[in-house]
Amino acid sequence: MVPLERIIAMGVTGTGKTKQWLDMARILNKKGGPKFHVIDTDNAIDYMIATSYPELDIKNGGNVIVYKVYEWEDYHGHAKDDKHPDGAQEKILKAIKPNDWIVIDMADSPWDAVQRFYTNEVFGKGKGAYFLQTRRMVQSKLESGGKKAFMSEEGLKGWEDWPTINAMYFDFIMPIINNQCAHIYLSTKVQSLSPKDDPTVKVTYGDFGIRASGQKNLGHAVHTILLYSIDISVKEKPVWKVTTIKDRANREYFQKDMFVSFYYQYLVAKAGWELK
Repeated sequence: MVPLERIIAMGVTGTGKTKQWLDMARILNKKGGPKFHVIDTDNAIDYMIATSYPELDIKNGGNVIVYKVYEWEDYHGHAKDDKHPDGAQEKILKAIKPNDWIVIDMADSPWDAVQRFYTNEVFGKGKGAYFLQTRRMVQSKLESGGKKAFMSEEGLKGWEDWPTINAMYFDFIMPIINNQCAHIYLSTKVQSLSPKDDPTVKVTYGDFGIRASGQKNLGHAVHTILLYSIDISVKEKPVWKVTTIKDRANREYFQKDMFVSFYYQYLVAKAGWELK
């Protein structure tokens, strides 16, 4: 059994984060080969399979099983009610076999979903409605009490709310990442590094000025972080590029290399996988 991969593929829209794992699934779509258990957070995977990768559909004898999610209970069915007896996490961890892949496309979405769930449960409002109400309170106090009142007002409080939200999130994501059976591929968008980010987060992402979107410490939980980008200097034919941000296996780093195949260029050429 090859070492289990734990990978974040981060990048802006259009840099091939989804296409790369779908191409890998196509290469490995053989009898007895690994299955890809995919948590689809934006209803994109069924469309891509139907239009470009129909042979990968599990219904067509393929190797991709899609779990559609939106609300937090869809991800992690801890409510154990009739509507959500199990979430995607529980279903996948029961179904995976050695050397399967678990894909979360996009892995920053459950971070938003758990916050929506929390504000609904605690405050009786969705995340947007809660922050709108908080902003109105801030504005009202600002108008009546000046800057001091503004600075004293908070939304979700660091010592009251965020420990619970983080614990709920990691109750979902860590059993997936720490499973001893399957490989992990997490795709995420990117966001700017903040002056408020922990020093360890800044160390992980170095001088790039960006980090994987979502829960800020997710990058500590994986072995490899790859930054996908696109060179649009040649308008007729944009070129995908890849840069290694982190690799615990000390594999040779990508340095804005032209990127055609995650499977061949990373797993075979750098991780030493057998050529299929």
